[in-house]
Amino acid sequence: MRPAMIAITATLLGLTPGLAAQDRALTPVEQAAAVKVDEALARQDFVLARTLLAAPELAQVGEVHVVLAQLHASGRGGPVDQAAANQEYRRAAELGHMRGAMILAERLEKDPDAASRAEARSWFTVGANAGNAHALAHLGRMAWDSGDKPAAFTSWAKAAPRDGLAASCLGMVYATGQGASADQLLADYQFFRIMGAAPSEGLPCVVTAGASGNIWAQHLLGQWYSDKRSELYNPTKAVEAFAKAAANGHGRAAYALAQMLDKGDGVPRDTAGAYQNYLRAANDGNNDAWRRLAAMALAGDGVPRNVADAIIFCRRTMRMKASINLALFMPGVRGGHPI
Repeated sequence: MRPAMIAITATLLGLTPGLAAQDRALTPVEQAAAVKVDEALARQDFVLARTLLAAPELAQVGEVHVVLAQLHASGRGGPVDQAAANQEYRRAAELGHMRGAMILAERLEKDPDAASRAEARSWFTVGANAGNAHALAHLGRMAWDSGDKPAAFTSWAKAAPRDGLAASCLGMVYATGQGASADQLLADYQFFRIMGAAPSEGLPCVVTAGASGNIWAQHLLGQWYSDKRSELYNPTKAVEAFAKAAANGHGRAAYALAQMLDKGDGVPRDTAGAYQNYLRAANDGNNDAWRRLAAMALAGDGVPRNVADAIIFCRRTMRMKASINLALFMPGVRGGHPI
């Protein structure tokens, strides 16, 4: 039976329920103790929760050690104690709690101490052997950091179909030719695959690939920097990234850049720049760009008013019937504009 404690813990501490990783039900004694923890967490009595979580009755429940580790790490119910947090994550890992093992490994990976990094590698290896693609991606990153780029490539190539970090870094390998032969098509494919995904730990790899000139990496960076829901939100960086990709023929980046400049979305409105990039996107097959170009040409927005160009642009728009498009320019027709 899964205790209600797990759901409340997830709400209060931002955890993902992971009791199932232990592959067993709680005993009646553990269940009774868990209910008390649940009640303490519901009241946000973290001092009592720490005491109850440390009770012998719950010593064999991996999720309990993960929760207690979070309390130590966040300073809820007592002082911040990162060493104690690591010890609790370690105990969870030893009990077979995969998420606890991965959290511990990621914490230790950031520690410059050689012994800590060696332990991180051992836990990532446990995860990778259990089929955890993200653990394998981290092993690739540790190999890369140690200078073993071919080993990093091997790990990322295996993990990339199931992990964003691995896909980002595999794209970097193909874009830069470090660790494997350069192949821009394969690099493009990796970045295309994760297009639309939230920013991940693979950001440094995408930045490196973008700096090397890969337009799909630059477009991905533009997406991440332009997302107002993201902690990476930076419209200036978004414009820079989109502009680099657009200048080298990336139609989607050109359209995204045109929209930002057209709307003044986080940056000063630049109708001339918007028009130029709508034209790039349109020539790449974007019908919405043709439609916006027609409106801008008709209104003289970003360029001198040019009805002839507006008509040409409308004729290039395949999504709208020619009769509807041309009605925009016919005086006396409902919805039409005088010429």
